[in-house]
Amino acid sequence: MALGSKYGRIDRIKLYFDRGKGFNEIDSCYFNGIVSDVNRVSFDIPVPSGLKALRVDPSDLPCMVRLLGCDIPRAAINGKGIDGSLAIYSDEDPQMIFDTGDYGRDILHLEYRIEFIDKTFFAPLSDLVSREKEREAKGFFGRREIHEEISLS
Repeated sequence: MALGSKYGRIDRIKLYFDRGKGFNEIDSCYFNGIVSDVNRVSFDIPVPSGLKALRVDPSDLPCMVRLLGCDIPRAAINGKGIDGSLAIYSDEDPQMIFDTGDYGRDILHLEYRIEFIDKTFFAPLSDLVSREKEREAKGFFGRREIHEEISLS
């Protein structure tokens, strides 16, 4: 088991497949990647024919993820995007969503670096990100929606 720290695994993600009916637990699975450096992980994810979107949950803990490489260079996120390719997730449900509708390949390469956020040490940062997300969500049609992006720089 590869650990990024005492907080969680970095070599396994949860995938959700949207085949036209949205994301759901029934159409999800865990997928293992390769750790190549300190907290740097890569995945070659199978993309089924007809897939509309792919959701990648890199962890089930608060974390920071820097997108380093991906065949689809943009991802919608439910965290706070910082400096283009870095996302800060202050809760236990970090998500990256890739639009695969026009992708046309059967494998998606994804590579990122992940750092877990120790809530006791980073509480002020985590609280700031949470408040900012809430403020933006209220201004965004009053609903919590994914409306940030990260991309390869």
